[in-house]
Amino acid sequence: MFITKQQVRHVLPVVPNPCAPHVGAQGLDSSVLVWHHQQPQPVCRFRNGFQTPISVVDWSYDGTVIVAGSMTGEVLAWRFATREPLLANRYAHSYAPICGLSWSPGGYYLVAITMACTIQIWQVATRECLLVLPCRGCTTTITWELDGSEFITDDGVVWNEPEQKGARSCY
Repeated sequence: MFITKQQVRHVLPVVPNPCAPHVGAQGLDSSVLVWHHQQPQPVCRFRNGFQTPISVVDWSYDGTVIVAGSMTGEVLAWRFATREPLLANRYAHSYAPICGLSWSPGGYYLVAITMACTIQIWQVATRECLLVLPCRGCTTTITWELDGSEFITDDGVVWNEPEQKGARSCY
């Protein structure tokens, strides 16, 4: 990837798109930046309407949706091809920074981990936080089973996903 030294000062670690030659990164100006591997300038910028710093960025499994979490607890998602916002919300009065994000393999759920040691399970199609669960300890990584039936956090806890009645994939 071709990124200039000046650009590196304005972004945090990059996250590769699993299905396209793009990478995403949180900018220092409350935005998410996306580069094509061969271009020195960002190809697009997704703005955080809450105007709060972005803390984490990730892609959906098929690379069509880019998601971000903010330092004040917002969960954001945009459809990459059309730049359409899919989600911009915060759970109730939770202002804890989002430190980890992960899509379920079928695209039904987005799981956000907060620095307050909670897990938020979002149904992106309805823009609703379905469940908030306490973590045992500090965790930032989520690994899903391939069938999407459960996920495990890096503190060793296995979690079952919520009921899928009426759930629609956002893909």
